[in-house]
Amino acid sequence: TFHNLVIGFDLWGNMESLAEYRLCAVVTVFVYLLNVRSGVAVGTARDKYNVPMPITKGPPEFERAFRAHANNAEQYPQFLALMWVFAFYCHSLLAGVLGVVW
Repeated sequence: TFHNLVIGFDLWGNMESLAEYRLCAVVTVFVYLLNVRSGVAVGTARDKYNVPMPITKGPPEFERAFRAHANNAEQYPQFLALMWVFAFYCHSLLAGVLGVVW
């Protein structure tokens, strides 16, 4: 199939081949949870420092929480894409380990 030509193995026909991507999947879930947690921190900071939506300026403590979340949200899609491409085409375990380090 086309998928076999592109990736080099039958990903969907052999569930054992999916096991090697387990660490990347775990990293993906943790990156998602990190993004959710930082979003909640922004909401908490909005309440604590009385900064209504959509205002993004306020006390330095609020701005730090907001910027941390924004930076994370801006960078994690590229990180996940690069991690998964590296996992599929180079080395899945190394991709997962590098993801944990990130």
